[in-house]
Amino acid sequence: MFMILMHHLVVHNSFNVTNLSIGFDRFVLEVLFYGSGKVGVVIFFSISAWYLMDREQTLRSSLRRLWILDGQLLFYSLSLTVLFALFDRADLTLLDVVKSVLPLTMGRWWYMRSYAGFLLLLPFLREGLYRLSDRQHLLLALVVAVVWGGLPLLPMSHIELESTFGFVALAAILSAYKWRILPRKRLGNRAIAGMVGSGYGIIVCCWLVSCLAQRLLGAKTGTWAAMTISLPSMLAGFGLFLFFERMEFRNRAVNAVAGCAVAVYLITEYMPMIHLLWKKTFTLALREHVWVGFPTRRR
Repeated sequence: MFMILMHHLVVHNSFNVTNLSIGFDRFVLEVLFYGSGKVGVVIFFSISAWYLMDREQTLRSSLRRLWILDGQLLFYSLSLTVLFALFDRADLTLLDVVKSVLPLTMGRWWYMRSYAGFLLLLPFLREGLYRLSDRQHLLLALVVAVVWGGLPLLPMSHIELESTFGFVALAAILSAYKWRILPRKRLGNRAIAGMVGSGYGIIVCCWLVSCLAQRLLGAKTGTWAAMTISLPSMLAGFGLFLFFERMEFRNRAVNAVAGCAVAVYLITEYMPMIHLLWKKTFTLALREHVWVGFPTRRR
């Protein structure tokens, strides 16, 4: 969740990081902060899908999960709306109020809307993937990883990947490893480290290309390769998830913090809260100050 918050700091901020001069501070913001956010989304989804894909699913159980999810979203949306209506009405719009009444159907939070679609398709998706042969399933995972994962690496490519289909694609790859590869051979630490390193390495290479394009052509493309369903995000995200999944570690404090992850996402990604947090309070548009140890230049 911390990685996702770092991403929100950059993507929602009132200050456009592409206006920074090419240097170390911009590298940290675009690669480590922006890029890590999408890696965090892959990890966040993998935690759920890893266990959901292992159990037999029914439409009734999926509808029950959707009912619970919708109730949770309704609680947070209405509570936040009331709080902003009482203490910060300037940041609250009529559209925010309407969306708070129907948070799931109106897409109050993009991740939850896409995850709800995944839950609805889960019983049929799991049954279909489970009936595939090992070769068919592995080929499907390869096609998804190479084609849909590789498309975001091409500048100016247009494909909607941050949606329910994106989660279906991630589930197809994750289940292919768990069902077809893991029973035969578990990936070693070197292979996992290679996945994480390759993922971030591709993001860095694409960032360098964007910097070169800005130098030569004046085009500010940003870190376009860091999307939820992109090859580098999947490599780094799956690698980090598999590394920690095999660890035997129990701690009440850690479990309590982990249990608050969804609440933190819902609160910080609520539209008026986005405006309050990232555009007013934690803005990167600082003048003659130091942010995270890196001096920002007056432009």
